[in-house]
Amino acid sequence: MGLVDNLVGFAAESLISAMNPLFDYDSKGSTAKEYLKKGLSCYEQNDFVNAFELFNKASSLGNIDATYMMGMCYAEGQGTEQDNEKAFLLFKKSAEQGRPWAQSLLGVAYIKGIGTEENKELGFKWIEKAAEQGLADAQCALGTCYEDGMGTEQNKEQAFKWYKKAAEQGDARAQQFLDNWHEDVKPPKSKKGLIIVIIIVLILAIIVNL
Repeated sequence: MGLVDNLVGFAAESLISAMNPLFDYDSKGSTAKEYLKKGLSCYEQNDFVNAFELFNKASSLGNIDATYMMGMCYAEGQGTEQDNEKAFLLFKKSAEQGRPWAQSLLGVAYIKGIGTEENKELGFKWIEKAAEQGLADAQCALGTCYEDGMGTEQNKEQAFKWYKKAAEQGDARAQQFLDNWHEDVKPPKSKKGLIIVIIIVLILAIIVNL
């Protein structure tokens, strides 16, 4: 299973989060907040030129979510020329402020070498940060990292665990991975449970022989 075909596709999919209350509209005052909200409205209406301009204004006032949206615009060439290097830098700035969706995109950029030099280990770490914050996209991507040994040691149990977490949040890709999961690679049952069963069997055998 490939992680993600390209950064742009992942960015577009993650746009579902754009109007989420997680966006910190009040981070740098009402002016930046209004620029961001108007920019998001324009973006949803495919008015990318005005959206980019409004995101730029909000970002210059310190709104980190507007910075993330500028990265989206650069990644997809919306309202401006496509520039993966600029997109990478903007995602990095937003990711460093703890935004999980930016952390996911930054991780993919490192893994795929988009806008920066390829660094699968660093990409894994950023995706892991986003997954631990509960972002389903990142949890699914982390599952693939573990399954394919991408940026980390291959670990089927961890892969299954993170696919399951993402699927429980409604991630369709993760659910598809689980549906296709073969019995021979499913996580083994707990050794602790097996030991308990053995102990019970031994006790019963002793009782019978008394």
